[in-house]
Amino acid sequence: MSFEKWKKEYKAIKNENGEIFDGYYFGTEEAIDNIKKYKGRGKIWTLIEEEGEMFLVSGIRFVNRLGYFFTRKSSNYNKIIKI
Repeated sequence: MSFEKWKKEYKAIKNENGEIFDGYYFGTEEAIDNIKKYKGRGKIWTLIEEEGEMFLVSGIRFVNRLGYFFTRKSSNYNKIIKI
């Protein structure tokens, strides 16, 4: 699934200070308030890199983590999308 399609399907929330990924990306430090707000609601996605490829994984991850995205639409935990 492309990032554009994912963004529309899950209704991604824009980072008002963001520039990366069309302004939807949250760095690990700037994501803290949103993580507290959305934790446990299926609306947090972690951007990870593995073997040179990037993936969006639903939920909070720490291994290979680059940053976070937040959505208005919930997803199942452990959903993985290659972008």
